[in-house]
Amino acid sequence: MSKRLQVWGYETLSAYNGKDALKIIKAKLPDLVITDINMPLLDGFSLLKKMKETKRLSFIPVIFLTGIKKEFEDKVEGLTLGAADYILKPYDSEVLLTKIKLALNPIRLRSPTERPVG
Repeated sequence: MSKRLQVWGYETLSAYNGKDALKIIKAKLPDLVITDINMPLLDGFSLLKKMKETKRLSFIPVIFLTGIKKEFEDKVEGLTLGAADYILKPYDSEVLLTKIKLALNPIRLRSPTERPVG
């Protein structure tokens, strides 16, 4: 997936487990996090919880991209925790790209009265 994101013009960072992912997120403050739910050392739900508990990380949108087949229960849990979206593998590349753009530009989704002025 990293190569596909790079082709689309995005810079990517990768981690081998959830604990390393959290360290990278704290150090680099990415614009978006795409993560699996199943990861060693710190699962995706726990990663999102820790991000939401940390003020400077809480604004970073998170998209779950996972092959877990308990889609409904996990999707509800992920979105309840504050995930921007939840995508089940296998996924359509165009759908992923659209969801990334939406997660990175949430201001477009707000009504004119909710948009910041200035």
